Amino acid sequence: MKQIEIRLAVVLYGGVSLAVYIHGVTRELLNLIRASRQFHAERHAANGAAASDRPAPTAATDSTAVYQDLLLALAPDVDLRIVIDLVSGASAGGINGVMLARALAHDLPLESHRDLWLSNADVTQLSAPASLLSRALKAPLAPLMDQLLIRRFGPLVADAETRAKIRRFVQARWFTPPFSGDRFTGWLLDACDAMEEAVRPNGTLLPPGHRLDLFVTVTDYRGHRQRIELHDPAVVEETEHRRILSFSCHRNLSGEITSEFGPDHVPGLVFASRATSSFPGAFRPATIAEMDDVLDQRDRYWPTRQEFMTAKLGITGDLAQAAQNRYYIDGSVVMNKPFSPVIRALGDRPASREIVRRIIYVDPNPTPDVQQRTGRGAPGFFRTILASLAVIPRNEPIADDLGAIESWNKHARRLAEILDAADPEVERLVDDIIDLDPDNPPTIADVTRYRKMANEAAHRGAGYAYLSYQKLKIRSVIDQLAALLARLAGSEPDGTVCAKIGTALDRWLAAGTPPDPGAQVEDAEIDNVVRRRIRFLRGFDVAFRLRRTRFVIRRLNELYRDHEGALSALESGRVDALKAALYEAIEETAQVGHIERHGSATAAAAKRIVEAAMADSDIETPDLRVIERALGLVDIDTRLDEIISVVGFAFLPPPARRTVAIAYIGFAFFDLITFPILQWTEMDEINEVLVDRISPDDATGLQSGGITLRGTSLMSFGAFFNRAWREHDFLWGRLNAAERCIDVILSAIGPHLSTRIDPHQIRGRLFLAILDAEEPHLQADPALIPRLRQEITARYGFA
Repeated sequence: MKQIEIRLAVVLYGGVSLAVYIHGVTRELLNLIRASRQFHAERHAANGAAASDRPAPTAATDSTAVYQDLLLALAPDVDLRIVIDLVSGASAGGINGVMLARALAHDLPLESHRDLWLSNADVTQLSAPASLLSRALKAPLAPLMDQLLIRRFGPLVADAETRAKIRRFVQARWFTPPFSGDRFTGWLLDACDAMEEAVRPNGTLLPPGHRLDLFVTVTDYRGHRQRIELHDPAVVEETEHRRILSFSCHRNLSGEITSEFGPDHVPGLVFASRATSSFPGAFRPATIAEMDDVLDQRDRYWPTRQEFMTAKLGITGDLAQAAQNRYYIDGSVVMNKPFSPVIRALGDRPASREIVRRIIYVDPNPTPDVQQRTGRGAPGFFRTILASLAVIPRNEPIADDLGAIESWNKHARRLAEILDAADPEVERLVDDIIDLDPDNPPTIADVTRYRKMANEAAHRGAGYAYLSYQKLKIRSVIDQLAALLARLAGSEPDGTVCAKIGTALDRWLAAGTPPDPGAQVEDAEIDNVVRRRIRFLRGFDVAFRLRRTRFVIRRLNELYRDHEGALSALESGRVDALKAALYEAIEETAQVGHIERHGSATAAAAKRIVEAAMADSDIETPDLRVIERALGLVDIDTRLDEIISVVGFAFLPPPARRTVAIAYIGFAFFDLITFPILQWTEMDEINEVLVDRISPDDATGLQSGGITLRGTSLMSFGAFFNRAWREHDFLWGRLNAAERCIDVILSAIGPHLSTRIDPHQIRGRLFLAILDAEEPHLQADPALIPRLRQEITARYGFA
């Protein structure tokens, strides 16, 4: 059976009150992921799945059951798994991104958030209370305000509830932000606490070996100084206002979870949500002091406060002063469409099965009223200021980011072409090295010998091209080692520190090289330099080991596609066993870069190296040897050779055995070709990336022309003034997302299915399931759900 994993990276735009629509979208995306998780847990329950792998109860009437039925219908042809591993959000999208990521990391519900959004995202709840005198003095302005509103917004403000709340809003405090930041923070804490009511020990929606990353944009009002190296002057400092707060959760192959989404991190996540949505003029800028006050009022402790301020916000020095004087405002000011952190994180995502990578971006208002800026003559004084400060920056196009994705796809296609072209020659070279006797598979010692022979053959065959390859490798290793040494020594691995360490490592590698390039040198001296470089790569090139192991896994994944009929269930199980062993090796190799893995002796050696580098002194060889032994890469090589020999050659079927031989032994040839051209370290996940949008304009399953969200009115504050509008936008968020989820799934698996899937019927079932689940909760507009149900039954042929 073909195994496919759809990996979704979710990008959530800002949109003020359109946060309610975005919440509906994230609710539906979570249902899809939960359905995939439960489907696989049930399939493997007979094999003794761990407690954390067992599905949590879910409402049978909700859309989760429909997604599970779809996965079951696909199962004769495709073993499909769907995972969200990247989430990025700004402003309203940032809030929803935080809650979605928490739910994914620990298998938590979002159902309770519906009521929090519908009840609390109201101007009467958000507004800070004004004094009685202030309201009395402003009351006579109500008739004038009515006339102004009617002229500007027409029938949008005809609704009695909306008109009354606008009047009350106008009577709030002037020339000060009308919304209460501490009240909003309290609701966010309540939302996180509500999720915890259904928590399961070690619960998660992440498959083993997967990592979830969340990125939330905020604007640092005062900014932070950034050092940039130039020629003259040598260094300049610039003020950077953009902050991208990142949080992660990693589920090891053993099932152990390392997470920044648990209860200890909730205050930091809530602060990120509060800060990213601090719309200028609507909320006061967010501060750590405000967060402290809210926590104190609730008698709540923030155990990770210092770590959050230093590691996430990058604050150094007096933390108490920074808590009072560092201000953070809406993330949309600097990045309303946060594609770039997701694009940078696409690498380092290895695969255990065929991968289909999609970026889904949620744009709640894809067609804003551009008529405000075009087609009506010269803009006026206030309109120009408003457009320049708020409207235009928040709606800048994503052309640069989509261009980066296009470049990524070109590189992925080029890499595939290069590997395909190299395959026949590499196979011939590997066949000259190894002996694949079916009755006598290679031993561990044989695999080690073959690997070294392949490295030497690649060196000899490449000639002078090997010099550039080796130089690039050494440069890459120096850069990575410099950053690791800085962290081990307790320093910030910024450009200046790493450059100093890199220069010192260059001097150490060049030891023995004559000062005059034209001087005569003894062969022994040249050999000494070469030996030092080779040992340096053997001892410190972590990335090469990771590239090699992932390359073998990629080639094993191709077996499911190229030899689908030839691999029996038993043989497929053996291939899976080899991949599992290789993934454990990847996990072990990747951990050598974690500073918490190393002891005090290693840290002390690193500190001496960094101090020598900063003083422009020479590095002592014994200190580097301490770091080399701590990394233990030679031992990792030996364990990999053992895995390939015992789990690979000895038990795999012939097609897989040859695949392993070509990929593992021959990787020296492949890496020689690809590394200098495409820099493998930037593209660990070598798959094309397709982009899909979820927006009201894409809601063609029920209304062919798309829909208009109520929250787009009143300059995107509309949903704050009317509960029926919030219910409308939330429901359409779920419906839009459900429709697009089906589109993504069916386009990812392709048309070649033995079982016919009727997407029309699936969409109809999903729509009805969503209406059934939400009908008890959406009562402000009694006609909303009956009207939609009637349309669904008519369009999709349900009785």
